[in-house]
Amino acid sequence: MFGTKLFKQITGCWDVIGYLSTNNITIPAGVTMPKGTTLSQIGDTMEAQLASGLGIGYTTQDMDNEGNTSDAAFKARSIRGADAIDLPIKKGQNLTLRRPHPGSEIEVEGLGAAAVGNLLATTGTGLISTATAAMTPLSFFNGALRVAQTGDLVQGIMLVANLTPQADAGNVRVRYRVIEGYIKA
Repeated sequence: MFGTKLFKQITGCWDVIGYLSTNNITIPAGVTMPKGTTLSQIGDTMEAQLASGLGIGYTTQDMDNEGNTSDAAFKARSIRGADAIDLPIKKGQNLTLRRPHPGSEIEVEGLGAAAVGNLLATTGTGLISTATAAMTPLSFFNGALRVAQTGDLVQGIMLVANLTPQADAGNVRVRYRVIEGYIKA
């Protein structure tokens, strides 16, 4: 299973879809963009942007402005098993994306607006709460999952909106299913 306390692949198959440059992503000082952030591609370039509409894949590593670029940090990220250390990479480095097949199920946790550093929009337009109904269509905005709005590309449906948070007791944790996309009328 792929994931962290904030983001977990529960079922389904995933493809590694390649690497994109992160030069065009703005990360506020002191904020870490967590593993599981949804990105899209800028046109036909190899540049990533936060997904607003089409999300082509989820990040496989945390990223911040400083990152860990030393040889020791590289070795720590490369170690497998119980001693693995998951250090953030530095903004500007290439980042691997993984894309789930339709039918895959994902758990995601967060609190706050759809912005860098948050995986789940719980305030603002498209907010998700523990009362969000099953089968509600979901989309992405600024890299975060939200309730789909008119004109959004729907890429998921809510399964359970009131799971027990794992990272922080104040967060909202949900499980959703990835679907073939359609435009919400």
